[in-house]
Amino acid sequence: MAGRGFAKTFSEPTTGASKAWRSATVSENGFGALLSKLGLKRKGVGFYALRHTFRTWAHETRDQHAIHRIMGHAIPGMSGIYIEEISMERLRAVVDHVRSKVFPEKPGEEEEGEEPASTAT
Repeated sequence: MAGRGFAKTFSEPTTGASKAWRSATVSENGFGALLSKLGLKRKGVGFYALRHTFRTWAHETRDQHAIHRIMGHAIPGMSGIYIEEISMERLRAVVDHVRSKVFPEKPGEEEEGEEPASTAT
């Protein structure tokens, strides 16, 4: 399925509630251990806060179906029954938008692999 790798960042789409819970718990425990190792662990900072922030910023793209797919949620309502695939471009647009919030481009910085804009007319 296209875009499946994006969902693994948060949790795999699952059909069983217990499997989804296990997946989230493993991710949260690993993230908590990483925060502890970096000396960043404190109340209110954790995997759930990361997901909440991702969802908040992703909402600015207004592509709810892509956001649901990335976060491992079922697409709600009748439209979820009929949507079989969400393009990689749509998934990438959401992820790139959130990435731009986390790592804002500084003035004068160019994207990796991009040529600087020509000033010649």
